[in-house]
This record gives sequence, C-alpha cells and structure tokens, in this order.
Amino acid sequence: MMITNLFQAPFQQAVLMNYTTQPFLQRHTGHTNVQESHLIAQTFHALGYRVDVVDFCDETPLDLSPYQLLFGFGQAFERSFTQRRDLTRVYYATGAHVSHQNPAEIARVRDVNRRHGTRLLPQRIVPWCWSMSTAMSDALVVIGNDWTVSTYRPFTDAPIHMLAATALFNPQPDRIARTHGRRPSGLLWFGASGFVHKGLDVCLEYAAMDPEVTLHVCAAEEPEFMQAFSRAFALPNVVYHGFVSVQSDTFIRIVSQCECCILPSCSEGQSTSLLTAMATGLLPIATRFTGVDVGSLGILLDEISVDAVARAVAAVRAMLPQERARRDLEIRDYCHTVHAPRRFAENFRALIAGYVV
Repeated sequence: MMITNLFQAPFQQAVLMNYTTQPFLQRHTGHTNVQESHLIAQTFHALGYRVDVVDFCDETPLDLSPYQLLFGFGQAFERSFTQRRDLTRVYYATGAHVSHQNPAEIARVRDVNRRHGTRLLPQRIVPWCWSMSTAMSDALVVIGNDWTVSTYRPFTDAPIHMLAATALFNPQPDRIARTHGRRPSGLLWFGASGFVHKGLDVCLEYAAMDPEVTLHVCAAEEPEFMQAFSRAFALPNVVYHGFVSVQSDTFIRIVSQCECCILPSCSEGQSTSLLTAMATGLLPIATRFTGVDVGSLGILLDEISVDAVARAVAAVRAMLPQERARRDLEIRDYCHTVHAPRRFAENFRALIAGYVV
C-alpha cells in the first residue's frame, strides 16, 4: 500500500519515502521509528516537498517520474537504479550493514547452540542485500555512531552522515527514584526480538552465577529461546515482565529498582531500547555494537561473555554511591540533550538540506 501526498500539500516538488507506512496508518508510541518517521516526513513537508510513502518490502512497480528525491531503503529504492538515473537518492541506514549484522547474529546463535545443546535459529536476519542502494546512493544517513558508519564505509565513497536516534521518554521522570546508598543489585535487560542477538543468554548465565543480582527482563515472548532457557527464567533472581510500555507505572517501578541497563548485542544501528533505558538514569553496560557511545557514562563490554558481564557489574559495585548518583543525573541529561525528538528533527533538517532542490 502506498500513501500518496501525506499532508495533502499543493507543492510541485515531491519526495518518495521508501521506509515504513505503519507509523502513518496506525500511530502508537511503542517504537521510536514511529516518532522518527513523522519527524522525517514533517521535515520534507516544511522544505516544500509533497510526501509519498511506500513500505520497504512492497514489491509493487512504481512510476518514479514525479520525484526529485528518493529517501529511505527497500525494494522500490533498489529497483530505482534500473528505472531512473537522474534521481537524487539518500539511503537511510537504521541498522548496521547487512554484511556485519547477518554473520554476527549467525555466529552468536551457533555459539549458543554449541554451548547449550540447543537448536535455536537467528531471529533478525535481513533477507535483502540492497547492494546498489548502499553503494551507489548520493549519500547515506546512518542512525548510529562511528562504529555503525564503519560497517558501511567499505562499500561506498559517498558522504555518510551520522544521525542520533531518539529515545522514548516516560512523561513522569520525577517519579523514578533510586536509593544509591545500597549495594547495586537491579539489572535491566530491555529489548526486542532476537534474544541471542541481543545477548540475553549471557545475562541469564550471569544471573545464575550471582544470586545478589536481580535481572529484570522486559520484552515480548520469544518462545523457543524461553523454552531453551526455562531453568534460567525460573531462577528466583530473574524476573520476566513481558512487554512493558515505557509510558506505564510498571516501567517506572521496574527502572526504580535497577541501577544499570545491559545490552550485550552483536549488532545494532543505534539501540533505541538501550537509549530508552538510559533516559531514566540507568547506567549502561553495553558492547560497541549497540552503536551507543557509552564512553564515560557507563561500562563498555569488551566481549559478549559472562566474564565480561561479571567484570562490568563488579566495576559498578566498586563505585561510590555519590558517583552512581552523579551518573544517574548525567545520563538523564545526556539523553534529553542528544536523543530527544526535537534534536533529531533539527539534525535531520540540517543534513538533508544539502540534498533538496
């Protein structure tokens, strides 16, 4: 399905957003791509462009003659190279390059299956390469940081622009309160599909080793993984909450019980689930593959392993209470400064202005 002239604008110039139609058909706040899609479309409208939207997996042949600009990724974007040469294309990279992501997840799943005798399969494999799109576009806009960009640079000499993702923010942040004086014990894994991809297995293994930690898991069910790790989920210090809305009182209660958020992921563009947890003041424990500059705010995992998680938790426990309290406030301020929707809109407009007529 194609959405034609999203804002019913009278403009002559037109842009085709080949990304996702879902945010414009059923608006909700369950994922950051909803607010980001609207901000991108609103920016094109404000720049004087009529906005059409087609879903990335839509195979329907399209007439590209009305457009001066093609933005996004997907089947229409990839086919456009054989249809029109005189079209400005800006590729929108919301994840690491497929040449990193797919092998990284497969390697993780293979390792878990070998260690645990399971037969799990990858959950986040990208079935499309879109090689012309990533190599021959006029520019790339990459959600993420320097690491994310590095996965695209070998395949193109076009300009690559980094764009910081948005986080989701609870509307009542003052209700999130922590007691920094006690020994840290609460650890939050807040994620989406691809439990092995995002390192939940090593978090569960660590919880089994350290009865002083309470691992809170917030995500929709992934039945095969949960069955394979049923013993770990049954541990008294592992609490599975299912899907939890960021806007809910349950979310406030959970994050108030935690000191850290953890994501030992093998591949992201820039993990918005990690940013959303950080926006509550949780100290991040994460790999560089999350695309988030953990830096001085948290603990960078040097590998995806139980030992690496143990070292990171030990480092947090060694911090003085006043240090953890300081970082709590600093991390909240960082997310509201760098990853707020307002900042995303400002940054996107500044970079896309170089590619509009």
